[in-house]
Amino acid sequence: MSAMPSSPIVLPLSISASNEAIDLNDEFKSSPTTPEGEELRIPTPSTPVDDDDDVEFIPRGRPIKPTAIVRPKPKPN
Repeated sequence: MSAMPSSPIVLPLSISASNEAIDLNDEFKSSPTTPEGEELRIPTPSTPVDDDDDVEFIPRGRPIKPTAIVRPKPKPN
């Protein structure tokens, strides 16, 4: 095992900090546009989507049974 240096190793950290707060939502506040400048139209379904028709719940594993509170039997004197 090599000898440990007496002083700790200090690595220089290059962190640039500014006092201005960066608003990440600033670019999303305007309406979404394509690179050509045209407005981006998000397609919406013409008929409302009903997810209940094609979704079928398949239970897996053991059925969940309600657990009863088991109290210890009183010991006879």
